[in-house]
Amino acid sequence: MESLFPVERHLTILDVGCGTGFLSLLLAELGHSVVSLDLAERMLEVHRQQATSRGLDITLVRGDAEDPPPGLGPFDVVVSRHLLWTLLRPQHGRARLDGAGRTGGRVIAIDILGLLAPTARAKIRSACGQAIQNLSESADPPTTILWRALRTLVQSGDPHYPDELTGRLPLQAARNLDPVRNIWQRAGLEQVLAEELTWLDNLEQSEMPTASRLQHHERRYLIEGRRQPPCSHAC
Repeated sequence: MESLFPVERHLTILDVGCGTGFLSLLLAELGHSVVSLDLAERMLEVHRQQATSRGLDITLVRGDAEDPPPGLGPFDVVVSRHLLWTLLRPQHGRARLDGAGRTGGRVIAIDILGLLAPTARAKIRSACGQAIQNLSESADPPTTILWRALRTLVQSGDPHYPDELTGRLPLQAARNLDPVRNIWQRAGLEQVLAEELTWLDNLEQSEMPTASRLQHHERRYLIEGRRQPPCSHAC
């Protein structure tokens, strides 16, 4: 965190799609000035309570990440966490949010690859993990549990997200960083760097029981770029 948001600099930061404030709270504790943006009032209320309990001064704004309210910024950093894959129009949202960034400022996203579109290998691992967990926790006969696990292998989509929604999310099925990198570059951001956070996934999985580890197939990544001044005719 401190390498991305150095404590020796007092940064103004916009946390887009902040949810209950996981990232905003950490950034405020590092001494930065944070504005948190989210569309869900309930999320913002939890965020507000947590900020108050920690004695942190964070500005909370209700608004849509794809159509943010006017007058935000300018900020040294525009950041989001686990937001991009949920956007219907990530390119549009990225372009609108870039206007809140300061010239020379950074745009950073921490997000997830393949959340709702796991590979065949990941689906097999997940079904095995589910079976192991149910065998230890459920009173159902083993044959019933194994049949239920096999049935999940042939199901498409995610039971928590309807197909008519996930089919409209451009990044939910991304298997590599190319689509995200393309969004950053098309938005005119420069010095674009993208990497999978394999070390973070491995660290998280190392603390999980076997059943949970087998069901975990998300791959986190980080992408950042820098907002450049508009090009004049002399460029």
